[in-house]
Amino acid sequence: MLESWYYDFLQRQQPVQGSDRIVILTTDQIDGSSSTIWDLDRFKAVTNALNSAGADLIVPIEPPPASSALPDVSQLSALVDLERRVRTANGDDTSNDMDSLTQQLANIRSQYERQAKITDAVSDAGNVILAMTATQATSHTPSDSNACAKLAIRLPGDPDLTNLHRHGLVLPSGNLCASARNIGFVDSKTDFDGVIRQNQLMAGHAGKIFGSLAYATALSIKDSPAAAIVEAAAIESQQAGKPHSFSSLTRYYSGTEESPAFVSISINALLAGEIPPEQIAGRIILIGSTENGSHATPLAKNTPAITVVATELSNLLLQDSLHRPDWLTVLEPVLLLLAGCMLL
Repeated sequence: MLESWYYDFLQRQQPVQGSDRIVILTTDQIDGSSSTIWDLDRFKAVTNALNSAGADLIVPIEPPPASSALPDVSQLSALVDLERRVRTANGDDTSNDMDSLTQQLANIRSQYERQAKITDAVSDAGNVILAMTATQATSHTPSDSNACAKLAIRLPGDPDLTNLHRHGLVLPSGNLCASARNIGFVDSKTDFDGVIRQNQLMAGHAGKIFGSLAYATALSIKDSPAAAIVEAAAIESQQAGKPHSFSSLTRYYSGTEESPAFVSISINALLAGEIPPEQIAGRIILIGSTENGSHATPLAKNTPAITVVATELSNLLLQDSLHRPDWLTVLEPVLLLLAGCMLL
């Protein structure tokens, strides 16, 4: 309780702005109909526009629909055709059933075509970091190749991973992992009061270690300090013989109307050619909605997920995460003792 109060109080004294390397590309009201970049088949056009302007990394915070596994279309087509011929030969008039199967097959084929377009767009861009869905279940969803396993994090030495958070992750397809620069999970660890105060850098999954979307993005930057932060924690854990949670206290940026925490541009303005290239060149572009936030932070109760990811990434780039003061460890039991005495 005391630590949370101190932390929340400290947040109000923090810098206004985060890293100027981060730009948020808002998908709010794309064409007035959707806030999801994958729904309107716009990803290819967006990546082309961003890379033409010199974007460093492109990071959609919503996992692509291609993460879902689909059955083999050719085998299903052959089975449907075989079933149709057998029923026709037997004089079995079940055309309605066959029409339903044909429609389901057409839907699956459409999903395959959509996945192929997304995979091609990610591959052509060459600088996309893909998000993964994190679940509470510890069971894992295997990828169809070892391409995703190659993107797992390898820690130096043999650190104690007892406190490492475990996740069930929905991994992208093998083709997507092979096409992406990196992958990272989107999940926010909340405290007892539902407020996000910690940046969970890594999580265990199916015997592998994967980074959060913010950490995976930071690792993908040339000469990034992020790798050194975790490597130091791993070495410290090994030397001390104590487990490390591989998390940090998040420093939030208050922002103002005149000086927002992060620069934000509209996807409609980008595709209309209204954004000067210098606003994008060399920047990390986070793509997502800034509306209908559902995450509680010390600064607001309805913070959008993209703002949380941007904040975590900024902490890694600026190396300005908060640290628990040593005196708080001593003060907490003293105050609890005094409170107990007052109740007597």
